[in-house]
Amino acid sequence: MDMKKPIYQQIKEELQAYIEGLAANTPIPGERELAARFHVSRMTLRKAVAQLEQEGYLYREMNRGTFVADKKLRKQANIVPSLEADHCYRYKILYFDIKERSESDVQYNLEIAFDEYILRVVRLVLNENIPVCIEEIYCARKNISDEQLGNLNAFLNMDQYTQKGSIRQTFLPMMIPTQYASLLHLKINTPIIRVDSLIHKKDGRPFIYIKSYNHPEMKRIEITI
Repeated sequence: MDMKKPIYQQIKEELQAYIEGLAANTPIPGERELAARFHVSRMTLRKAVAQLEQEGYLYREMNRGTFVADKKLRKQANIVPSLEADHCYRYKILYFDIKERSESDVQYNLEIAFDEYILRVVRLVLNENIPVCIEEIYCARKNISDEQLGNLNAFLNMDQYTQKGSIRQTFLPMMIPTQYASLLHLKINTPIIRVDSLIHKKDGRPFIYIKSYNHPEMKRIEITI
């Protein structure tokens, strides 16, 4: 081993080489098996896997395991400025994957079958480097070209869709999900407003479904009736 490089980083590189030969959505062995294979502790193995998840090589599904991500989705987690007129908002992709099944509300809003492949993106919205919102973005894989997958930041510019189509929004009071509390610098169980946005194409077909978890103080929501 290279003693100048952290062990978890070396394991990460070996794991990366291993999954290169696997097809997208292939499950990888469990944590215990991989730790034994690479002769490291489970904590070290866990750190290596987490880094591969952050870089888009793997994705995790609760109660199912960890899977190989689509190669077109890798290494796109850079911060990009908003294309809105005020240029205040910036976006950072935190997580993305393509999976075979989705939640029932996603299926209902996008009018897809339960076993259709879907792109899921989680991104952080910042205003002057202050986190104001977490967005979960969903789109049926069949509606996305390979070229669009190769440039997620351009694909996720929502202005290009709302200007040509339409958007329907629903406002839901709720508690901040535990996994997003620290990202928005909020305490667990802080009340928030989630805004669900369904973007339709010009022909009326549902295209993109977004769940926005808004910071109650940093993101102002105005409704005019």
